[in-house]
Amino acid sequence: MYFQTFPMLMIYRVGKRCEFNVKLFTSIIDCTFTIRVINKLSIENFYDFRSFFQSAKNIGSIFIVDFGEAEHIDVSGLAMLLMLQEYIDNLDGKVYLVFPDKDNQVNKMLKLANFDKFFEIKH
Repeated sequence: MYFQTFPMLMIYRVGKRCEFNVKLFTSIIDCTFTIRVINKLSIENFYDFRSFFQSAKNIGSIFIVDFGEAEHIDVSGLAMLLMLQEYIDNLDGKVYLVFPDKDNQVNKMLKLANFDKFFEIKH
């Protein structure tokens, strides 16, 4: 069992699963990391989000950011996604943004900001 503590964040690796506070849920399987954003991605999540993705050290890591339960993203959230993309690019990895609904408000915001040009968006 492996425990790692960050401010407002408890990551535990039992069965390859990690959890943030109520706003972010993460799981790690092999070199694939899934971040499920609940409610919003904003400045409140910045340090937890960054600490988590910087724990990925493997070449070829894949990050899936699931916005299925997200209702809002602010400018800080957009910046966090760009930081994640830059970090994973340096590991020759890939970032996927997942939306179950094309009419999701976060999906609309990302398209408005042309993030569909930088990220692979899946529905």
